[in-house]
Amino acid sequence: MMTRRTFIRNSFGALSLANMPNIVAWLQTGAKRPIAEVYQRAFAIDILTNDGPWFDIKQALDAGLTAAVIDLSIYPRTFLNAIQALQNWNAAFKNNDQLVKVTKAADLQAAKQQKKFGVILSCQDASILDASTASVNDDNLQNLQLFYDLGIRVLQLTHNERNAVGDSFREKSNAGLSRLGEKVVANMNELGMLIDLSHCGDATTLEAIQLSQKPCAITHAGCRALYPTLRNKPDEHIRAVAEKGGVFGIYNMSLWLTDRNTASIDDVLNHIRLYPK
Repeated sequence: MMTRRTFIRNSFGALSLANMPNIVAWLQTGAKRPIAEVYQRAFAIDILTNDGPWFDIKQALDAGLTAAVIDLSIYPRTFLNAIQALQNWNAAFKNNDQLVKVTKAADLQAAKQQKKFGVILSCQDASILDASTASVNDDNLQNLQLFYDLGIRVLQLTHNERNAVGDSFREKSNAGLSRLGEKVVANMNELGMLIDLSHCGDATTLEAIQLSQKPCAITHAGCRALYPTLRNKPDEHIRAVAEKGGVFGIYNMSLWLTDRNTASIDDVLNHIRLYPK
């Protein structure tokens, strides 16, 4: 069984070997260099933020960020609102040569080399696929294809409310994926979209991991074993994601990391740090 220690070591190693060979070579020599230098060489990606094209690109680049996974800043998350948000983003890509629309790995590499900022478009709720029509047609899957064509590369199956794809962590029924949800998982695999399970209910999370033929991600959550809330993930889910090559990211949300009013850096590190053997 994979431990959290093995998961993080293997995940860092895979990322490094794929994208940062110079850093790997340096680490293997045991040489000492300033952390800032390592950070500047690395692909530093904010794995989730909700913002629009108006953010300060220079400030992000000066901070050493390569790219960000940016959630469409829309409420409610509906089909039409998503289309409008994507039109705004595509206009921004056309009008600002400091932004790179990341739809494949080569785009991320180009952003790093050209010192531009990569944007990986995301949405935290599959409700943008519209009301379910799974029993009569494939309109929802056609909408998924449309959003892929418009640039979305990360889609969270559910946010805080149940949708036509599955149950969120806040639902008392914990029913898991719907029939439409199973089709969405399969089609996201075919398209090459990353399945995000951060807000999903326990059954939805585990069913999606088991059904998916490609790695899934829990981009922003915590460890339920350290702080017992349904928003955090149990060890079973963390291991399941890891065993299929996925990634588990820790957020910095005070209310889900600690029972104190404000989380400290130690609270965040406690959810990253591995249990003693």
